[in-house]
Amino acid sequence: MHELDITILSFFNQTIANPVFDLFFPFWTDFQQSVIFYILMTVLLVFLIFKKKWKALTVIGFCLLGMFLVGRMNSHLLKPVFNRARPTSTILRTTIQKSPSMPSGHALSAFFMAMFITLFYPKLTIPLFISATLTGFSRMYNGVHFFGDVLAGAIIGILLAFLYFLLVDKFMKKQMKFLASILLVILALPVHAERQEWKDPTRGKPLLPWIWEDQIKPVVITGFDKTGWQIFGAAAGATFITHQYDGKIYDFSQDGGNLWMSEKTAQKFGKLGNGLFGVGVAATQLYFDQNNGLKTARAVIFTSVSHVTSAAIIRRRRPSNRSDFLPFPSSFPSGHTSSAFALAGSMAYSYGWAGAIPGYALASAIAVSRVKENRHWASDIVGGAFMGSFWARASFRTHENGAEEIMYLPSPVDDGMMITAMKSF
Repeated sequence: MHELDITILSFFNQTIANPVFDLFFPFWTDFQQSVIFYILMTVLLVFLIFKKKWKALTVIGFCLLGMFLVGRMNSHLLKPVFNRARPTSTILRTTIQKSPSMPSGHALSAFFMAMFITLFYPKLTIPLFISATLTGFSRMYNGVHFFGDVLAGAIIGILLAFLYFLLVDKFMKKQMKFLASILLVILALPVHAERQEWKDPTRGKPLLPWIWEDQIKPVVITGFDKTGWQIFGAAAGATFITHQYDGKIYDFSQDGGNLWMSEKTAQKFGKLGNGLFGVGVAATQLYFDQNNGLKTARAVIFTSVSHVTSAAIIRRRRPSNRSDFLPFPSSFPSGHTSSAFALAGSMAYSYGWAGAIPGYALASAIAVSRVKENRHWASDIVGGAFMGSFWARASFRTHENGAEEIMYLPSPVDDGMMITAMKSF
């Protein structure tokens, strides 16, 4: 197989070489990952907004998000697993590539995009797959990939696009315009004016030891330090006190009409807190601001695991015995609230008040919407708010020693909302 790879590579890289290809393919090979490509996609997004083509807008948004995710998976999982060396005896027509050769990231990304968009718009099949094929061909012509690398990238990209399509299509059928609006916020998130250079976060460390020693263990240790236990105690106390007023707050929510927010608004905030928005923001951070993005991802993951675990142990029934999303009663804690406050805390730690003000405002609105929709008791959202804030702090304070911090936590009371400030040294 390797000999066949060398023969095919030699044919594309040297036998058919000519001045026209020498000009075209070095440009084309990086076009889909260039600034020009994303500028064009942004222009297209703006055009679609004014034309109100919500389906096309959502498809493009999800496509860009998917390309980012599969690109990260390829560079940090697939390439290290195959660990194949790049071609050496070739005419190099682009910059030297230091990462492993298989699978081709350019081919994977190009065929992922072609397959994903084709599943929504079959009429675009021919131009999209011609474009993807040219990208794969350019990697061999430029001397940086074997044919097997390109073929593997194409196959994996097509398969991942199909699986991703099944997930995205299910979401899109429910709330087209709402999801389109969310994706616009994600894609336009001004984390930094320029994307930071992506660096290998493992620093050459094997993946599993890096996950345990650098991502899981330090967060758990930091979470349950002195300040962490204080937060845990405050959460227990606030949840217990709020629990005494669950019935009154429930009655007030039912009898108060639209005093807090309308049913329609509550439904929108409820959908916004389903986790997709948080994943999108974390993914965007990873692209623009890798260091904080990793911390946000940790906070979201730890919060999600803690929420499911706590819900499985406590098994509290929802108000009026509303249906559960999990296969068991799971009212406490509120998953929407916990993930929203994990994200809000992460934005606060990442960008100060510029992240804290919109982050906590949105998280509080999501929390209130869960009571308004009769999905949760008030004590559920208090527990969820503390849980998300707990893991945001644990994730962002990892490896810091004795740093001073002030944490603000909103808590619902009988006649409104109380803000609790906690300071540790």
